Amino acid sequence: IDHAFKIVVELVAALDHAAAPELCANLVALYDFVTERLTQANLAMATEPLDHAGRIMAELGGAFREAHRR
Repeated sequence: IDHAFKIVVELVAALDHAAAPELCANLVALYDFVTERLTQANLAMATEPLDHAGRIMAELGGAFREAHRR
């Protein structure tokens, strides 16, 4: 969970708010939600929040790959 959390922190830090403020704001909100799910999983020692966070990040990764392909 700690490793996943660090990855999300780096993704937030890599955002260029000046280049795409609305997109960045949306991504920050999504990353905040994922961080909350990771924290919940850690505190409750539950896998469901991890699964949810993983699905969200997988979908986002797919969207980025598709955008890059175009």
